[in-house]
Amino acid sequence: LASSSPPAISRTDVTALVLTLKILGVDNILHFDLMASPSVPALEYALHVLHGLGALNDVGNLTSHGEDLGSLPIDPRMAKVLLDSLDRSCSEDVLSVVAVAHLPGSTPIFLRSRTPMQARAREAALSLIADSSGDHLTHANLMEVRGELWPDATTAAENFINYTAAKAAVEIRGRLRRILVRRGGTL
Repeated sequence: LASSSPPAISRTDVTALVLTLKILGVDNILHFDLMASPSVPALEYALHVLHGLGALNDVGNLTSHGEDLGSLPIDPRMAKVLLDSLDRSCSEDVLSVVAVAHLPGSTPIFLRSRTPMQARAREAALSLIADSSGDHLTHANLMEVRGELWPDATTAAENFINYTAAKAAVEIRGRLRRILVRRGGTL
């Protein structure tokens, strides 16, 4: 085995880092001296993504939209979705989806069942909020029913909801909501 693992910067998406460097005034990202540099393809991919999001113009300079995306403490792709939701009058639902998506690590929002009987109970409980079009709307529904299905840890567990994760998502959602309101967003 190797004595140490490769630096995280060489194993992760660097889109948010590149946006931050652009906001800080670093023009030539490919030649910026970092202690451990990401690969050139990773940097090129990040620049391509940021251009597609409208954060960078055709010559790679930061746009005002890029500054807006960088003002949110989340992945630039999610920031774009959240800012676009302001124009589409769906910010409350999008806030919920983004909050669940930004839970730390691979934290599951729903608890697993261990027995066939629990599997049936889980299916019945989650059918109250599950949306056939996918997880995102299910997550938005989860936030809407918080007082009913998970007012406390015991009730949440009975409904197969990870109370700690759901509570963290509510906190993330609240922080993002306050940021949007401070920026003048109408929710």
